Amino acid sequence: MSDLIGYYVHHQGDGHRQRALEIASAAPERFVLLGTGLTGRTPGVASVDLDDDRPDADDAFSGRDDALARPDALHYAPYHHPGVRARAARFADWIARTSPALVVIDVSVEMAMLARLCSTPVVYVRLSGDRSDPAHLDAFRGAAALLAPFHETLDSLAPDWVRQKTHYVAPRDASRRRRGSGVLVVHGRGGRPLDGARLVEAAAMTPDRLWTGIGPITSPPVLPPNLQLRGWIESVAEEMDKVEI
Repeated sequence: MSDLIGYYVHHQGDGHRQRALEIASAAPERFVLLGTGLTGRTPGVASVDLDDDRPDADDAFSGRDDALARPDALHYAPYHHPGVRARAARFADWIARTSPALVVIDVSVEMAMLARLCSTPVVYVRLSGDRSDPAHLDAFRGAAALLAPFHETLDSLAPDWVRQKTHYVAPRDASRRRRGSGVLVVHGRGGRPLDGARLVEAAAMTPDRLWTGIGPITSPPVLPPNLQLRGWIESVAEEMDKVEI
């Protein structure tokens, strides 16, 4: 066994890659990021580019194959897809060649199962919301540990055994400083733009709060006075310091 840590990066949107780079920055010499389209996009961290497994690389990826019959433990297992075959083979080959200490999966129930089948401990990154379907629960069971990038108070839908197995990311000390009463909506790139009309509705329902949207968000023809859309900015942390939510 080596001291390497593999980090599987899902290719829908850009948030998974950003999170992987943030985590890997703690020990960049130990991490290797594996995923689609990573070449030249992991500064200071080694990467392995995996074949694309999407039905159409230009379409949004739901992660489901719409198959009539599929094991409950899987979300996406299409027949006769060369990208799926090559992707799984290269991932397994990397594990066989490097014998990593563990693999972080962010996110894919299929890759989590594959890593476990390759005799490698898995740390599975959980997303918020209801993930009680059989495939997610089996991935959680197969993982050595679970990582949740959100507060435990937002995890009321998860079974007790899932919560007990989960390491919740503690808020930074900076988040305890007194903030304003505004609301910041952050939408990452790589997927579809967020519908700005939804923010218009939210801002109209809370006229006492200033709403700020950053990232790729469509701009409605008329914005309420308590809503501003900033587009893509680099100083996200500064904006977070200004708001309550």
